[in-house]
Amino acid sequence: MVELKHLQKVIGQNTVVEIEALAVSAGEIAAIVGPAGSGETALFDLLLGRTRPTMGTVQVAGIDPAQDKHEFSQRVGVLFAEDSLYKNRPPLANLEFQCQLYGLPKARALEVLRQVGLADHANTSIEKLPPGMARRLAFGRAILHNPKVLLLVEPFTRCDESSIAVLGDLIRQQADHEVTVLILSADNTYLAPLCDAIYSLNQGRIVESRRPQEEGRPELPFKIPVRMEEKVVLFNPADILYAEAEEGRAFIVTAEGRFPTQFTLAELEGRLACSRAPTSTPTASPPPTAAPTRTPELVSAPRFETAPCPFVLPEGYVQGESVDWRGRCSWHSLPTRPSDRVMPASLTWVI
Repeated sequence: MVELKHLQKVIGQNTVVEIEALAVSAGEIAAIVGPAGSGETALFDLLLGRTRPTMGTVQVAGIDPAQDKHEFSQRVGVLFAEDSLYKNRPPLANLEFQCQLYGLPKARALEVLRQVGLADHANTSIEKLPPGMARRLAFGRAILHNPKVLLLVEPFTRCDESSIAVLGDLIRQQADHEVTVLILSADNTYLAPLCDAIYSLNQGRIVESRRPQEEGRPELPFKIPVRMEEKVVLFNPADILYAEAEEGRAFIVTAEGRFPTQFTLAELEGRLACSRAPTSTPTASPPPTAAPTRTPELVSAPRFETAPCPFVLPEGYVQGESVDWRGRCSWHSLPTRPSDRVMPASLTWVI
């Protein structure tokens, strides 16, 4: 299990971590969620034994990670934010090398490769693996030695939907075998259906704890974090007008302006898509009769339909009608933008 008691870490004059109590039992999946700057890096260093607490105790798999690093490496599997794979070795050779370090038979490498669904790519160059498959290989390395505890940092980062599903199943399988799983993430996208408990971290403190499985309703997305002038601003997805890509980076546009994010356009679209609650979509009342206008080409917005608008739109704008994730029917004004713009059905542009 993972157990924190009266934990405090002070760096200089700042208390970067202060957690009175937190326990994750065997077979439980828990997540600590907080954006960059919330203290997650300092907490992760304490869990790995890289630093010692100023006060309190950290117990991971029954040991103090700062005092017994060898035993920690035998009992704990870690998935870092970066995959850190050996690029000059194909997937099978990557795991076989780790088997040597752990004193495991080489057959274990192929067994794990099959477990993460990469047996057909055993000898593929690491550089040719899609990011999602590379992430699955990194996860396979974390479970190679059958650890009692898994510490996973951003397990779904850079993953496509297929790899997200595979990793989710693998994490649940580990928990079913009484492995303790603790996830650290900047947001709770994809975590609610998976986790038994989710803890919100802010300035090094647990400010909220939830058990999604007991709530009986789907989890709405964590706000989109945007770093601005040495601070992190959290945007509500409902306030986003649209998102667009520039040089491989996604930008969100709100009524207040245009802001860069840390995500690619595909990653941002996945997070925004999760804001839709799986409820039945109400039927909107028919609008006043008028000549129809053209509808822009949308991505992931099958509910966006051509409909007459009761308002006069400025030149260069098109319009339509859709139902957002809260079940509200709205009129939209849409500026003419580049074709790589993404406007998920979960967003609302109301005039």
